[in-house]
Amino acid sequence: MPAKNKWFHVIIPSIQSITTLLTLPSDHLKTLLRIPAFLICFIFSSHGLWGKVDFNREIRPILSDKCYKCHGPDAKNQKSDFRLDSFEEAIKEHNGFLGLSPGSLEDSEIHWRIHSDDPIDIMPPPDSKLPLTSKEKKLLDQWIKEGGEYEKHWSFQPLPLSVEIPKSDHPSPKNEIDHFIAHALSSSSLSPSAETDRATWLRRVTFDLTGLPPTLQSLDTFLSDSSKDAYEKVVTQLLGTDEYAERMTSEWLDVARYSDTYGYQVDRNRNVWQWRDWVIQSFRKNQPYNEFVTEQIAGDLIPGASRDQILATCFNRLHPQKVEGGSVPEEFRIEYVADRVHTFGTAFLGLSFECTRCHDHKYDPITQKDYFSLSAFFNNIDEAGLYSYMTPSVPTPTLELGNLPSDHAVKQAEADLQKTIKSEDYRKQAQRWLESIGRESMGHALYFSKDFPPNPAEPLDLLSYAPSLWLDANEPNATFTQWYDKSGNNNHATKHASPTVQTHKPSGLKVMKYQANKLDFHEFEEIKNIRTVFWVVSKTAGNSGSLLSHSSLYHFYSNGSKFWHPNHTHEHVKKGKLRINGIAGNENSVYPNSLAVVSLVTTGDVTANRLGRDRNHGGKHNWDGEVGELLVFSEPLAQADIEKIEKHLTQKWKINHKKKERYGPPLAYLSFDNRNGNQYPNLANPAKNASTNHNNKEVSGKFGKGIQFSGDDGMSFPAEFGNFTRHQTFSMAFWIKPTQLLDRAVVIKRSQAWTDAGSRGYEILIEDGKLSPALVHFWPGNAIRVRSKHILPVNEWTHVALTYDGSSEARGLQLYENGNLAEIEIVRNHLTREITGGGSPFLAFAERMRDRGFKNGIIDEFFLYDRVIAPSEIGKLAGVTQKVNPEDEISIFFQTAHPESQAKFLGLEKARKAWGDKRQKLPEIMVMKEMPGLRETHILERGHYANRGQVVHRASPEVLPSLPEGTPLNRLGLAKWLTSSDHPLMARVSVNRYWQMIFGQGIVATSEDFGLQGKPPSHPTLLDWLARDLISSNWNMHHLLKKMVLSHTYRQKSKILPPMAETDPENILLSRAPTYTLPAEMIRDSLLAHSGLLHRKIGGPSAKPYDLKVSFKPINPDSAPNVYRRSVYTFWKRTAPTPVMMAMDASKRDVCTVRRERTSSPSQSLIMLNGTQFVEAARATADSLVQTHGNANPRPLIEEAFHNLTSRKPSPEENNILLRLLEEQQSYFTDSNNSKKFLEVGYHKPKSKDLNYLAAVTSLISALMNFDGTLSKR
Repeated sequence: MPAKNKWFHVIIPSIQSITTLLTLPSDHLKTLLRIPAFLICFIFSSHGLWGKVDFNREIRPILSDKCYKCHGPDAKNQKSDFRLDSFEEAIKEHNGFLGLSPGSLEDSEIHWRIHSDDPIDIMPPPDSKLPLTSKEKKLLDQWIKEGGEYEKHWSFQPLPLSVEIPKSDHPSPKNEIDHFIAHALSSSSLSPSAETDRATWLRRVTFDLTGLPPTLQSLDTFLSDSSKDAYEKVVTQLLGTDEYAERMTSEWLDVARYSDTYGYQVDRNRNVWQWRDWVIQSFRKNQPYNEFVTEQIAGDLIPGASRDQILATCFNRLHPQKVEGGSVPEEFRIEYVADRVHTFGTAFLGLSFECTRCHDHKYDPITQKDYFSLSAFFNNIDEAGLYSYMTPSVPTPTLELGNLPSDHAVKQAEADLQKTIKSEDYRKQAQRWLESIGRESMGHALYFSKDFPPNPAEPLDLLSYAPSLWLDANEPNATFTQWYDKSGNNNHATKHASPTVQTHKPSGLKVMKYQANKLDFHEFEEIKNIRTVFWVVSKTAGNSGSLLSHSSLYHFYSNGSKFWHPNHTHEHVKKGKLRINGIAGNENSVYPNSLAVVSLVTTGDVTANRLGRDRNHGGKHNWDGEVGELLVFSEPLAQADIEKIEKHLTQKWKINHKKKERYGPPLAYLSFDNRNGNQYPNLANPAKNASTNHNNKEVSGKFGKGIQFSGDDGMSFPAEFGNFTRHQTFSMAFWIKPTQLLDRAVVIKRSQAWTDAGSRGYEILIEDGKLSPALVHFWPGNAIRVRSKHILPVNEWTHVALTYDGSSEARGLQLYENGNLAEIEIVRNHLTREITGGGSPFLAFAERMRDRGFKNGIIDEFFLYDRVIAPSEIGKLAGVTQKVNPEDEISIFFQTAHPESQAKFLGLEKARKAWGDKRQKLPEIMVMKEMPGLRETHILERGHYANRGQVVHRASPEVLPSLPEGTPLNRLGLAKWLTSSDHPLMARVSVNRYWQMIFGQGIVATSEDFGLQGKPPSHPTLLDWLARDLISSNWNMHHLLKKMVLSHTYRQKSKILPPMAETDPENILLSRAPTYTLPAEMIRDSLLAHSGLLHRKIGGPSAKPYDLKVSFKPINPDSAPNVYRRSVYTFWKRTAPTPVMMAMDASKRDVCTVRRERTSSPSQSLIMLNGTQFVEAARATADSLVQTHGNANPRPLIEEAFHNLTSRKPSPEENNILLRLLEEQQSYFTDSNNSKKFLEVGYHKPKSKDLNYLAAVTSLISALMNFDGTLSKR
């Protein structure tokens, strides 16, 4: 302790009363005489020697520190029924004794216990290690004698409706603030300092309001303005700039714990910068602060909420989020709710709520019930505890940014389809067709079939159609290196690897056999104008190769087993007319696995130069199968000619032209009766069998055999099988027999994982014993789900069917149980994005990653369809009806056999997909959105998510006013309560934080804690006046900040005079302007501004500065000019923030932060001297100065550099020192190679030719940039 402060420790213990002064040693008396009068008054009054004891200042701290642990508000730690946290409790009788008898020491047990020598009776007990000092005992005694009165803590007391401005003798007050400051100073030997010079004030206010330094031009303009309102004009101009909005936003990002990543270990990127842009725009338009806060808390609940108001609620979602494998979703969902409570408490109430999550607050009158009652406001959104590891889905609920595309085309397609299937003419066609068609069964499934006897083909001269290329495997030289082109164009195909010629048994003709793994292919000269193609071809199941290919283009790109890829295949191919064995096909048609005639007429020119190998890919992306013949034409052939050529090829190759055309058969049928090892044959498509393993057992089924699942092992179809999009129709049916009551089990799924993929895909679950089918983009907020109201019977067979109509609506998801439409509840009905992606693109059964399998459950007779099966079809599969009724047969006709209706069904699917694809491109951002109904909120014992206790309801903390009657009990009601004009905390906390921003320290120094453990306000009436003035101005931030920066208190000098240092070293009384190092963002931004590098783009995605390259989790920096953006836009990785900002005291932003620490360390200087951004800024500044002043006379260069960086001109002595420094650096930089190396740091390329001189000037500028006058606020 410095000697000058010893008086405090020497005198205070010695002073017992006024008479004690007479007995003090003479040296103590001399010391006392040197103490300012106001402090002597403070010493005596604050220690109960003069006047009444102050409960809040003197007694409450003793009780809270020494007594509340056992006798305070925390019920779980109370050692007896006796409590000291309230007057009502303290005066209660306990076992015949009164703890507190107001005015009577004799009758107050407190007095006897604190003075007892008995280790059993003494309080606090010895084992607490919290003994009372004699001074504390005497204060407690004096308090009891004076009536033992309790007072409400100052911050919980109502905000006065008006605050009287004190009279003062301030020599030059500029506004009300100065009178409050002068009045406080009047009790001391101090007085306000004189006003600082104009240049210093302009630098000060420009930094405080914009975060940037003044330009020399703005400095000259202000210094030459002699008008009375010159200061106000400057402030008005600064408050109207984008730079002001960015400065205010930079402060708010700490409060909002803003980050561009999710946090925790994986810490993936997320896009929330649009919320930051909203904040900038809010400050730019000077939105009333109460509205600014309300929209962030509850913008989504404002009637008729705009997109921006909903976007504002992203504030509540900026907390860290978890994805690590094995994490419990509910545990972290509760963490997110808790974070919102803590942020609300810190940012708006100035209270620490964290400890009340586990128990009643030990010091503040806030209970655990208060905590969870407040959390109930934030506990009712449809969110997951984990975000998706395997997909880029944005955690729900979300807001789509941008205008939704028109769904007119979808509605028109729906109307066109309904018109078509309701047409009487078409229904008559259906009747006639049904009378002529055959009916067949597959298991219990019905489908239709029709014979197509082949017609004899006429003799045909293919050369008469002028093909561009004609390859026939029956040519003798097909086995040679050159496969002969029969078209006459000599475009012979060159063999690569080892394609072989084999015999096609039905025809006896030769086919070319390609094997994908051997990279077999033929290459011919590029044909750029392909319009018609015929193939005689077959493809091996599971192969993804393309019919024609190219060394660098994707024109004929296939989609696995389906013909055309939705993204990569050329539009002229996708939109062309595809036919397979004379039957019209489309992009979703499946490649033939036996030799077939395929024809295609494109809608425009396409290109190919290969047969067999797709670009330079290997493996399954090459063709695996047979090609008998290939015909390519440069003109689109007429339909009649296409049919002639198809017939010719069909008969030539003796292709069995589908003796039966099937209509409406299932895609898959698993009877489970003929297991082959670990394979279950798909009786509807032998190329798509299902696979399992030995842990899943063959058991008795509903009919014959079934499969019983272990719960850990699944069964699946091949890749892409059953990989439906949300726009496609599908149905499935099966028999199910659970052997135990299951609270959750996966029965069927097309998705990779539960939480790790956000459940993306479609699924049928058992939840609480009930069937629960769903289509999911991200669970729970972007999905449709229905759930049966009936529990599946255990050890009984139930027939289940599910149909989906491609509408993305819950009404389009129909669940049937035992042949009847199930009674269901709609659980979710919000599906706006695709359900594919995320892995495992195939239908599978009974297990899923991170989920619970269908343990010991049995399935039998599984059917899958690519259409909506009709109710009587389901009845037939369930055995409740014997046949499909006529109306449902007509439905099958329209879906599978009627070209006009099929076109309408396909048109509707395409319209929905086109609309969905446009919507999918809209970016999403996390927001708040209330769930239907109300989720119960429980007090969680010790704060643990699983220890649910008493149910609580939404309410404000009891120590604060209740929500006004009629206020909605939701977040909007909470926001209205918070911003009401009589709220004791909101306005006080807010003005205190902005006072801290302007003056460096809040009126309440602990701006994060207005509770009992926080510092009391240095100027309580000023705090209340500012709070009431802010409210009266309609929460106008410009008004508040103008008051502060135009006050004399702000405009005074910052020089510390000896009396100030001795009397008020921390400047609590504000007899001078504060001085401190600028925040990290201001330092970086100001130096970039001086250098001319600062990129002033407003808004947009975050920018990655140089130093992220060396962060804990390195990230490559952006290129110029993005790397030079303001620090408010710095990409913030939660687990590895930018090292420069961290070293210079920026907030980590892992929690709400309203006050930063200020440190001074060698690492800060080292960064300023050596950091890439700072060295580059120095070089760019130097380069500009050298370009302007040359190297003949350095003095003007030095003066301009100094003036620019410090906003003042150097003194002659400073000028000489800097000139000597430059000369020293010139003597050092004589080797151009060393100079060049020094000057290569960063992206900026200097224009100066004399690199040695530039390097010397750069060192000079670097020294100036580290000068106190550059880095400090004065």
